[in-house]
Amino acid sequence: MFIHVALFFVGLLVLFPSSADQPVSTLESDSLRQTFRATYQNYLKAVDAKEVSEAHQLSIQALNLGESIYGEDDPKTAALTMNAALSYPAFYLQQDSDQGVNLMQTLVNRYETLYGRRSAEIIEPLLLLTEAVASRGYYNRTKVRRNDLKKRRERINRLTDEILTLINQHSEAIDDNEVLRRLSRFSETNAKSISQARLILQRKRYGDLHPTTLRARYIFANQHLSKKDKIREYEALAELSTLDFETHISILQGLIIFQSDANGQRLMQLQSLLSSETARSFTHGQSGPILLESPQPEITPRQLSKGLKGWVSVGYAVNEQGFVESPQVLDACVSRKPIAECQESPKTTFNRQALQAVLKRRYIPLFDDGEPVTSLGMTATITFDVIAVGW
Repeated sequence: MFIHVALFFVGLLVLFPSSADQPVSTLESDSLRQTFRATYQNYLKAVDAKEVSEAHQLSIQALNLGESIYGEDDPKTAALTMNAALSYPAFYLQQDSDQGVNLMQTLVNRYETLYGRRSAEIIEPLLLLTEAVASRGYYNRTKVRRNDLKKRRERINRLTDEILTLINQHSEAIDDNEVLRRLSRFSETNAKSISQARLILQRKRYGDLHPTTLRARYIFANQHLSKKDKIREYEALAELSTLDFETHISILQGLIIFQSDANGQRLMQLQSLLSSETARSFTHGQSGPILLESPQPEITPRQLSKGLKGWVSVGYAVNEQGFVESPQVLDACVSRKPIAECQESPKTTFNRQALQAVLKRRYIPLFDDGEPVTSLGMTATITFDVIAVGW
């Protein structure tokens, strides 16, 4: 959203400069303005051509020229700063350099000056700053001291709290779901707060009994409540008639897991209810099990510190209740960013986490003649390539 606004705004200024502009007296020459116009037009062409590195370099050049022509506090300069921030390559952010973080902080400062610290317009700059802080030094974490990591986590937590407050204040003016999705990518330590914020927004927008709100309740319970509280919330949700089908199936599967070593009669009741619910909706036209949930794999601090990425191919079966059985590793790849080839050893580095992630998957089982059946020969590729800050 913001990139189009910034580009359009500055484009108009480039083509039709205001007579009210008061450039620094020593930089009022036509040649400087012509250089700025040419640089900015080349920047737009690089963006259209998806030339990432060139667009980045030209955006920085245009920003430097704009600061000289318009001054640091002009709205045009703020828009140019946004362009430079949005054009900053992710790979550059992940190096051991403060340039990306400093640029995003400058963007935040200029937008705060223009729009105020509590405006909706400040959310995008804060998101970009949070991402830059989380990404910095991603490839070289072995060189980062523990104290520096602690300070980085604390800064990310402060930024996340600030963004969550602004989301609650401006939910009607922004795409809050998209903001929360982006925030969750690099704020793992604040996952509970983000999930809770999503639930509050859904309640405010749709009401307590809307399927979207109930789905948010289930996700929050599934990810953040203790086993005892989770069972209580699952039981309460299962009784609500407005619960959507997929969430209802997930809740029944969750209750079956919790009851497997407890009440045998309750377990049989839940298994029967799960079978009847799925059979009623999926007796025809299924080509295979339908994936309901696919939790993200965990990654250890040691793996993060080495800058490792990779993938693991897993084979497994899905039983009559939609649970995964007998997962086995078929193939794997481990590499060190930014190298793409599988050059690291051992290849088994991510196997355990991949198997655990597959075991947590939930499916609607395949039905044959109205009865659930086991599906053999299922495969999935679990990737490990994330920006994570919970280390």
